[in-house]
Amino acid sequence: MTNQNHNEKNDFTFTTEKPIESVTEDKKGLNINNYAEYLGKNIENYFKYNHDSITIGLMGEWGSGKTSILNLTENYLKNTNIKVMKFNPWIYSSYNQLIEQFFDELIKQFYSDENYELIANMKRYWLKINKSDLAKGASIPLIATKSKTISNILNSIFKYDSEEKSLEKLKNEINNKLGDYKIVCIIDDLDRVSTTEIQEMFKLIKIMADFNNIIYILSFDKKIIAKSLDDEYIDGEKYIEKIINVALDVPLATDSELKNILNEDLTTLSEKHDIKLNEDRLDDILDYWEYETKKRYGILYFFKTIRDIKRFINLLEFNIELIKNEVNFEDFIAITAIQIFKPEVYETIKYNESLLVKYPIPKGEYLSNPEIAKSEQCEFEKIVEGDDNLKHILTNLFPKMNFIYNTKYYSDYSSECEGKLLICHPNHFKTYFKLNPIVKNITEGEITLITTYINSKNEQELLDAFKHLNETDKLNAFFKILYNRLDNINEPEFLLKLIFSLDKKLNVEIFNDNRSTLKKICLILIIKINSENRFEILKNEYYDMNHLHFLFELLIHVKNHNTVPGLKNEAILTETEINELENIIKHKYLLMLKKHLNYVTNDLINVYELGESLNLDNEFKNTIDNLISTKDGLIEFLKSYMYLDMNSFLEHEINIASSFSNMETIKERIDENYDEIKDIFEVKKFLKEYEIWKTGNIT
Repeated sequence: MTNQNHNEKNDFTFTTEKPIESVTEDKKGLNINNYAEYLGKNIENYFKYNHDSITIGLMGEWGSGKTSILNLTENYLKNTNIKVMKFNPWIYSSYNQLIEQFFDELIKQFYSDENYELIANMKRYWLKINKSDLAKGASIPLIATKSKTISNILNSIFKYDSEEKSLEKLKNEINNKLGDYKIVCIIDDLDRVSTTEIQEMFKLIKIMADFNNIIYILSFDKKIIAKSLDDEYIDGEKYIEKIINVALDVPLATDSELKNILNEDLTTLSEKHDIKLNEDRLDDILDYWEYETKKRYGILYFFKTIRDIKRFINLLEFNIELIKNEVNFEDFIAITAIQIFKPEVYETIKYNESLLVKYPIPKGEYLSNPEIAKSEQCEFEKIVEGDDNLKHILTNLFPKMNFIYNTKYYSDYSSECEGKLLICHPNHFKTYFKLNPIVKNITEGEITLITTYINSKNEQELLDAFKHLNETDKLNAFFKILYNRLDNINEPEFLLKLIFSLDKKLNVEIFNDNRSTLKKICLILIIKINSENRFEILKNEYYDMNHLHFLFELLIHVKNHNTVPGLKNEAILTETEINELENIIKHKYLLMLKKHLNYVTNDLINVYELGESLNLDNEFKNTIDNLISTKDGLIEFLKSYMYLDMNSFLEHEINIASSFSNMETIKERIDENYDEIKDIFEVKKFLKEYEIWKTGNIT
């Protein structure tokens, strides 16, 4: 195990839910320091004119900033003559321990020789309470439903003790000794404790420790406390009203404030992990104004508190570190927000790839089969369950859903979606659900590595990678992905030359299996090559390569689309250059007819069609006439367009054959060799179909 260098920076960190503790930390646009200062000043003013104990309730949902407000209020009060005592009831395990620790904390506020008598009275007060078990005598219903003074309650529990000071007298002496002391007791997170502990704290504050010059600030979620206290005897909300003298609601953060914080955290996260943010797509996902409905939509409206943002950023960072190179960051932001705030929907999305990801059906099919769109709409509506905001987010993530509502024609957007790693593409969908890399045919790591081989012109490593992909049935998929990633290729000339030689350096089958995609790749690479070198490079490759169909298809595409995208006045090749390349193909074609007759018969129809396109069909016919002049050549010719596994002669092929070879001549050649070849399958089939063809019944 290697020792970690402690001087190295560890970038894998998370945002903790630590509340704000100083004014300088209050920098994200919430300005809660203003609220805390307001609370502190009101406490100061109260102490100027009052001595009675009061209880302030600072109420708000979890994550709304209650603790931050308390911290900033404490900071403000430190600059006054008011003492601040913080007490956390949820760290104590029993009632006795809770009460004892409370009084211990309270007594600490007065430690000094001159306060000896006050401290002694407080200790005696606590011991008498503990000995008498006051808590069991004073029930919640008694406190909550009857208007009794402390004297009434205590006298109902204890017999008056003439030899010892009563609790009431002790309390009066304590109040007298408190004098000019001013104490604020902060009790945070009261909603974290059990119902019994909540009741005990309220009894402590309202019966046992409601000393003069003490203000209690309790922070809690009112809904949680009220629900916890509700039973057949108590109305939780009314009970809270009796306990709390001053009720303060924590102001919720505005959408604008939350958006600023969220944007700042996302920017920090993207920079930390070296991820480039697409600001336009991020805006659409976060907060988008829809003109038609005059409403705002986006994941921003999932967030209610700062804690929501912290929880979201933590999960996002944990997951993005694992798959940041495999997904689109903006899409992952959206799906992570759904995971946190709409977990049931997240699970449903995970198992509905065919509904959400399948490419859109052409408009005509939807119009002729409206039940298709209706059925898919119904399935989608089950996912969003009437939530317009969620519906907008998902139609943004999955264009097909927008299509079935609007039935607008969309061109094939698969290339753009694949290249940008969007969730709506089948190559990437499952990766968003952290099933990577098993479900992804080719990982982004593999793609990046191979791209590096290309840009470093490392031919051997690249060929080895291609061989490995081919052995694992991934090469075809890789070439399709590569087509969408050609913007990342810095060495177009190197890659173009390699593709032109793949049939030699790997094998012909690999080239043929990927011919269509390789052609599209080459077209882009040709444009990327410097215009001054483009023709010479192509001319050399055309001389070296023997795959004439590929060369011709490439040239025809250039001829028919001979402008550089974005530069209408710049041609890819001049007319003279195109003609020269075509002449190279013609020369190689004639050479093939002369020297490579086996290739001709193995691909007869395609070779004929290529010759026709090159205006060399007469030369091809002459080659065929020479071929069928011999018995063996005749048999090879018949086999080249007739298939043993078919029940009848292919009408299409016999019509084509008749266009480049005289059927009567073929019949004559068969008759000349009939005794030797009459039992051959292709001969029998030809003679049968020849009779049909001769009568003109073939359509």
